[in-house]
Amino acid sequence: MLGRRRQRRRTVAITVLVAVVAVAGALVWRRESTPGTPPVPTVPTANTPADIGCIDDPGTVNAAAKYWYSYDADGALNLDGEISASSRLGDFAKAGLSSIAANIGSYSTSAIRDVAPDTSFCPTDRIVYVTFADGTELTVTAWRSIAAASPQWIPSEVKFTAIDDRTFVSSGPHVVSVLAVAPDGTSVAVTAYGTNARKAFAKASGPVTETTIAPTLGPVSLTATQLAPIAAAMLAFSVAR
Repeated sequence: MLGRRRQRRRTVAITVLVAVVAVAGALVWRRESTPGTPPVPTVPTANTPADIGCIDDPGTVNAAAKYWYSYDADGALNLDGEISASSRLGDFAKAGLSSIAANIGSYSTSAIRDVAPDTSFCPTDRIVYVTFADGTELTVTAWRSIAAASPQWIPSEVKFTAIDDRTFVSSGPHVVSVLAVAPDGTSVAVTAYGTNARKAFAKASGPVTETTIAPTLGPVSLTATQLAPIAAAMLAFSVAR
């Protein structure tokens, strides 16, 4: 589903369980300049996956979204893995599909899945995917970061900007993404793609420049305003463990 991320996952699949322990045990606490600002863990090595917390377990660190996600953070987001399963997947899918229908309308096809670094590990990422009759594709992905990460790993066409204290938006002509973040690092990204755009942007790590965009890509027909309620609803579901 996410070509480049699959390649990255394959290279870390053997060591990711070790990374869970290493990151959790060797986190370097970031001390912010503002007194009283809650610190967010940082990864010990650049590009270490941060979305490796069990999605159905609450995090133990609480901080504002801007500390969990910033472009200067070393943490990466894998957003993929081995197909897994949990009792919460069905309810997550029901809530996601209902929210999509309520805020956008009927869809043509859908797919759901839990993924984990290893099939024996707890689910770390949860995904709902739908297509619409006009060729628009939409993904809803939930995870829990355990350390600060760059949002560049979320499929996007332009950089994310904060619209409030828990929501980021990236609105491009072919891809629109909304990222909603809870204080414990639980996160939901809702991403809409124009016709053929998912194949181009889901393989990229971060914003893609205009020079790499194929002329066959269609404009995205959905807006951040439509996606934001879906992101908020699925974040609320995810933190109500």
